[in-house]
Amino acid sequence: MRHGTRRLSGERTRHGAWCPAIGLLLRRHVAGFVSAVDTIGHMSRRTGVKVTTIRYYESRGLIPSPARTTGGQRRYDEAALERLAFLRHARELGFGLDDIADLMALAEAPSEDCAPAHEIARKQLAAVDRRMIILAQLREELVRMADADDPGHAGKCRVIEVLGDHRLCIGAHEASGAAPSFSAP
Repeated sequence: MRHGTRRLSGERTRHGAWCPAIGLLLRRHVAGFVSAVDTIGHMSRRTGVKVTTIRYYESRGLIPSPARTTGGQRRYDEAALERLAFLRHARELGFGLDDIADLMALAEAPSEDCAPAHEIARKQLAAVDRRMIILAQLREELVRMADADDPGHAGKCRVIEVLGDHRLCIGAHEASGAAPSFSAP
C-alpha cells in the first residue's frame, strides 16, 4: 500500500494499520518479518531526503535505528522507507518535527482517537493562513516597487530606495524573524 491510498477506518493490513486522519500506513514488524534492503544512500535517492537529514531524523527517534551490516552500514527496511516518505511529505506541508512525531505515534496506535491528528492539521492550517496574509502583503509591496516609474538610473531607482528605507513601504510585511516594520511617513 502506498502513501495516499485510501482505506476504510480501522481496516488492518497484513503488516500494520491505517490511520485515515493522517493518510499513513505504518508497517509493524511481524514475527520475523524484517527485510533490511535499503542503504542510507538508497533511502535518500528513493525519497529525496538528504543523508544528513535521515541521520538527524534517526537521532530524533523519528526513524528507528536500523540494523547494521558487519561493516557498520545501515540497512533500512520498507517500514523505515514509508516513515521517511511520510516525514518528507509532512515537512513539505510545513508540519514541525514535534507534530510529525505526534502524528506518527497516533498512526502506530490505530485504536486511539483521531481527534488529535485533526487538531494538529487545523493548527498547521492556521499557520499557513497567517503566512499567506504576510505573503500577500509582500506581493503587494513588490508589485508597487516593480511598477514604479523611475527615471532610468540607479540613483533614483524606487526599488533601491524602498529596500534601503523600510519606512517607504506601504505596510507591515515582515516574516517571522525579520526586522520590525515601520509605518510610511
